[in-house]
Amino acid sequence: MVEIDIAVAIDKALSDYSEEVQEKLDKCVEEAAKYGAERLKTVSASKGWKNYSKSWGIKKDGSSRIIKSSKGQLTHLLEFGHALRQGGRTRAFTHIKPVEDEVNKKLENDVKKVIEQI
Repeated sequence: MVEIDIAVAIDKALSDYSEEVQEKLDKCVEEAAKYGAERLKTVSASKGWKNYSKSWGIKKDGSSRIIKSSKGQLTHLLEFGHALRQGGRTRAFTHIKPVEDEVNKKLENDVKKVIEQI
């Protein structure tokens, strides 16, 4: 019977540990998403796109967070440029990719800190 009690105690300790780690990682993801949305608002506003900058927000999808704009396809057209009716293309205003890289790096560093603390 002692072996069963030890197994149950180990299982409970691992379960508690797993829940603690998951909570901390979820918090890191939430903070990174908020940071990313705010950075995109700042970058967009600095380019003079006031209404566009206000459209950035976060969508929750399970334990994931999606940074999105309510302006839909405009983000793609601005990021990559588009064909003009009279021929030629508009220039691309690459503003999402640098922020994405920055947020990914921040999240990576935050997750490393969480893992080191545990």
